[in-house]
Amino acid sequence: MTAQADPLSADDQFFAALLGVNRDALDQLLAPDFLLIDVITGSEIPRAPFLDLVGSGQLVFDAIDPADRRVRRYQDVAVITGRTQMRGRFGGAPFAARPLQPCSRTPRAEQRTFPLH
Repeated sequence: MTAQADPLSADDQFFAALLGVNRDALDQLLAPDFLLIDVITGSEIPRAPFLDLVGSGQLVFDAIDPADRRVRRYQDVAVITGRTQMRGRFGGAPFAARPLQPCSRTPRAEQRTFPLH
């Protein structure tokens, strides 16, 4: 089954790439205009710096537990809503977050995610 046919599978691939510190997989999954919103500060983290943070080991995810995910389809776009509990380290300092995470998929199953707090 393709990620296009199964958006939750694509979501799981994204989380697996974060947990596995797999920069190459993230590079394939993330849309060119991917933008992460830091749930602590509200600041924007564009795709390239995000990939660098994960790839360098500055941002490490120890656990990612998605819950209450639902998929809504709008023609060729799927929107996934839900909650995700995360634990990890940023620059060696531990963090824990439980952002609300709506994300969408294009027909190519690229990740466009916008965590909110």
